[in-house]
Amino acid sequence: MTNEQELISKAVSDRECSEITELIKKNKMSQADDIVDEYEEWHSSDGNSFQTLKTVFGTEYVVEINSDCEPVVLGKLYDLMEDLVIEVEMGDDCEKDFRKLSEKEQAEVIKTAEHYGELFETDRAEFFKIAHQPVRFRLDDKFDSSLYCFRADGDIGIIASVDDDPVFKSVIVTLLSVSKGGDTEKKFVPVAQSFYRHFTDVKQI
Repeated sequence: MTNEQELISKAVSDRECSEITELIKKNKMSQADDIVDEYEEWHSSDGNSFQTLKTVFGTEYVVEINSDCEPVVLGKLYDLMEDLVIEVEMGDDCEKDFRKLSEKEQAEVIKTAEHYGELFETDRAEFFKIAHQPVRFRLDDKFDSSLYCFRADGDIGIIASVDDDPVFKSVIVTLLSVSKGGDTEKKFVPVAQSFYRHFTDVKQI
């Protein structure tokens, strides 16, 4: 049986570990708008840890270099997907527009939200290739915005928050806006301002 240290040595090169370690250290000393959150196929949601998928002996693993600059194996992709709970919720302002969609379109929106929630946890690099943030926000100088735009079949634009809960092994996707057509990005800032209205300080970065 392959132990974790052997997996790490095969999955993460010394160069990757060294360069991402330096990146994490720099990010910790940087202002919010100077934080680097991508390195080759590695991605970070906050600049303090980086994740990617690595294949070792034919099995895909989710690997992380954590905030202590230590490489760790989070688990087999298959196992993480098997245990993962995706919760799709709906903001109050979204329900009216959601009801205007046909049953087929509603089902497509939910299916798409679940797919992106799964990607967020199991393949964050792929998630960030297809979900995007037209504007990024810094909340109370502590937190980064978790709002993203993506599209469902039928030209339906979606704005949603995507947050993981490691304690309960779940990802919560909160639908904030669904609309047909191409005006999703125009709605992004007002939707974000409404969603984050309880924060004292919301800055665009």
